[in-house]
Amino acid sequence: MPQRTLDQKRAQTALTYIRSLLEESDKEARARYLGEIKQAPGLIAVNGLVPALLHLKGSKIREHIEAWLTSEEAPVSWKPEEGQSDVSERLLSQEAAVYRQATEEALRFTAWLKRWAQAYLEEVESAGQAAEKGPSA
Repeated sequence: MPQRTLDQKRAQTALTYIRSLLEESDKEARARYLGEIKQAPGLIAVNGLVPALLHLKGSKIREHIEAWLTSEEAPVSWKPEEGQSDVSERLLSQEAAVYRQATEEALRFTAWLKRWAQAYLEEVESAGQAAEKGPSA
């Protein structure tokens, strides 16, 4: 089995999350995700990772970012301790270098989420709108 690059791992994980959205969520949830993921990289870059995660509280995007950052695949030099589920709180207790590393990784990962969401979710939304309009005369 060929060894995958880190970027390939990010891309594959992000694609898995987007495909699960297609299977598990309704049209409104997909549209909300698409709108939020378009803003997420800028939100992280401008405000920082923890404020962005707090803004995204309760969203699938936050779940996806946190799942990636705490996965074995992510190159972040910390992992939440046993029983510690709040990634934001854990990030605040890290050294600045680790916080920066996590922020950079979140930006790279959300870029893949955004690419896949635009490719898959916009396509589904466009097809749904075309079907609602009916055949053109």
